[in-house]
Formats: sequence, C-alpha cells, structure tokens
Amino acid sequence: MRTALAALLLLAALPARAEVVMETTGWTNPKDGTQVPAYVFRDPAMARPDGTHPAVLFLHARRGIQAADKKYIAEIAAEGFLVLAPDWLNARFLEPWPVPHDYATEWDAAQGLAHLDTMTAARKGEKRGLFGYSRGGYYATRIAAGALDPSHPAKVACMVAIAGHFQDPNRPEPDQVYRTMPELDQVTQPILMVIGEDDMGARVDNNSRAFTALVERGADVELVYLPKARRAFDFRDYVEGSTQTPEEKAAKKYTKTRWTAFLKRCVK
Repeated sequence: MRTALAALLLLAALPARAEVVMETTGWTNPKDGTQVPAYVFRDPAMARPDGTHPAVLFLHARRGIQAADKKYIAEIAAEGFLVLAPDWLNARFLEPWPVPHDYATEWDAAQGLAHLDTMTAARKGEKRGLFGYSRGGYYATRIAAGALDPSHPAKVACMVAIAGHFQDPNRPEPDQVYRTMPELDQVTQPILMVIGEDDMGARVDNNSRAFTALVERGADVELVYLPKARRAFDFRDYVEGSTQTPEEKAAKKYTKTRWTAFLKRCVK
C-alpha cells in the first residue's frame, strides 16, 4: 500500500504527459549478505514494442534518496528510461550526509547492474547508462572503470555525472584538493560531466581536473559548465523551502536536454 501511495504522489508531482510509476525492489550483497533496497521508475506507456526500456543505474548523493530525489529520478524515467536506484545509504542504516565513506556500499550499489538483467522491463544483455549525482559520480566512475568487478565495463554504455565527485572521499586533503581518482584513467565509455559555476569551489576544481585528465588521454568526454548555477541547482525546484533563480531554471532546462540526448544516443 505504501508503494502504491508513493507512486500516486509521484505522479501528481510530474508533468501531465508523464505516467511514471515507482516500484520497490532489492537484492543481497553476496559478500556479506546485506539487503540492498532499491527503487524502479519507468513509464510503461513509453516502453519499446517488446515491453522493455533502455535502462539507467542511478547512483545517489550523500543525502540519500528523499522525496525530492524521487521526483528528480522520475524526470529521467519520464524520458523513456527504466531507472534503477539502489538506496546504498539505507542499506547499511547510514544517516544522511555521512562523512567517512563506507567502501562496502560501493558493491551494494554496483550489484544493480546484475539486477537489471533479472528485470523483464530491461532487455537482458543490453548495455546500461550510469547516472551519478555528487558522491554518486564516484560510484559511477568506480563501476565504469571495472574497479569493483572486471566484468562491469562491458555492461556500461556511458556515464552522466552531475556535480560528480572524482576522488576517494576518504583520501587526505591534499588528494582532495590537488588530485583526482586514478580510476578515471581506466574509464573508456563516453562521459557527460555537468557542474554549476557557483557550486563549491573544491567541487568545481575537482571537476576541472578530472576533465583535463580525461581530455589529455583522449577520452570521450563533454563538460557542461553552467553560469550562475549553485550546488544542486536542478534539485532546488523540488526541495521544500528552497529557491531556484531564473539562471538555475534555465540551467536545469538546458542540462536536461543534454543528458537526455546523451543517454538516448549511447543507451540504445
């Protein structure tokens, strides 16, 4: 009943043309038996003739998956994708905004790739898109690079990172300020990076360094740099009590066209 109610509330918050439904699912981490809860978002009316959707694995930020996040993820699904969103924070009963990074949560989230192959609405064997927001960009990079499982890169078509974090969160300050994660050197899939000009300075610098490193080795990467857009500019219209400036509304509208076209191009 709770799932059905959540789905109805979600529908009420979306544009009239969308018929996105939200369901719950989950899996077990084979390394230690942790139960990983997850959400599935899709619009059945936008399925392909065989009933499937191109699939995206969504890796959430440190805030977890809250009401605003569900509305945001539903926007991705409204473009015709099946979006699987593991709640890696809740799987290990972590409070929102954890400071130390729990490495076990990486494998919790990465198992979503295998889980997609068990879902009838996601065509088995098809490559998936990764969509990482903030800390989720770190998870997405680790998965795409095969740092957790060497079989993962062959399952990933491309990667979107919104305000992505491209460094091990537990590394010391000099690494956070001056270096990016070495796994970036192993990513071969196309990458779309998005960052707001008025995001935190350290995060902007981190994205700039990651972009430079990728370009220098000839990687397929695009960077969208948004003027006067603050951190979480594209969440602010969903967070109660927050404000979204005209520049941020334009930034969200533009960014959505970019990641929609990017995902549709690489996740057939």
